[in-house]
Amino acid sequence: MSSSLGPIHYLMYEKIKFQDKITERLLSEDKLNELNKIMPPVPLDNLKDILDQDNIHGFLSAKIDVVESRLAYAINNGENIYEKAYEFGREIAPDKLESNEEIFDFVNKIILDGMPCDHALTAAVDANGDLNLILNVNTHKKYEDNPLEINPEDSLDNSCAGEHDHDDHESFHVQENVEINANNSDSKYLKLREELLKGFLENSNHDVKRHGSNFIIK
Repeated sequence: MSSSLGPIHYLMYEKIKFQDKITERLLSEDKLNELNKIMPPVPLDNLKDILDQDNIHGFLSAKIDVVESRLAYAINNGENIYEKAYEFGREIAPDKLESNEEIFDFVNKIILDGMPCDHALTAAVDANGDLNLILNVNTHKKYEDNPLEINPEDSLDNSCAGEHDHDDHESFHVQENVEINANNSDSKYLKLREELLKGFLENSNHDVKRHGSNFIIK
């Protein structure tokens, strides 16, 4: 990512903060307070006021560690998590969703898959005209396998190979001519995302089906 602060960084931090909102919805007040003592939530301040301007990539990577770890804890310690995720998705959905591009633009604001340069998620339209969310890299597994054991400070030294436009990134757009590979991955995290997206699309004329770690929005 670019070394100068731009729109892409603000979008990333909004995605990061939203992941913490999911965590808050999954946990009881007591469990959330317990988690906050172990690993506090990310700040809600404006990014420019809290960002380490000399280390944008490392700063955001460390905050991803925080919210991913907290969500992994919530998945393991929350009650009725899938029902809560569905309801939360329904509550935050816009009044109208039409084109694949519009759907992905909204969905991309509520899901987090590492940094853009990780290319962990690809959005593509298949031969049937359906929107596919393809998880190329499961950036969530290490947190699922080791809840609260990932040290965010270790990510402060992370850097991205190559310079990227700080105004936009290709991973935030629907791609064309992408090979879509099926897989059989399964986890509580993927089930949670499925329910969040189902709720999000409930009042639209679209539905979502999960195939392993990929999601097809019809």
